Amino acid sequence: MVKKDDPDYVFEEYKGHTIASHKNNVAEKDINNLIIVYRKEEFPEYGFIVGLDDSKMSGRRKSFPTIWKMRKAILIG
Repeated sequence: MVKKDDPDYVFEEYKGHTIASHKNNVAEKDINNLIIVYRKEEFPEYGFIVGLDDSKMSGRRKSFPTIWKMRKAILIG
């Protein structure tokens, strides 16, 4: 799915998980908008797609921090 050193992705560690999101998402549904969550010990071999980062729908990534907070709260706890 994603390589550890992939320059096109933003990675964030949270409660033993790695969250990956593409830096250049687009304003419509696209493969580049996927948010992928990995258990830390399984990164990058096994991850699961949790949704789309559609923050460009609201303009230049204005809602990005809010989307990340919601994903963390809902999916990882």
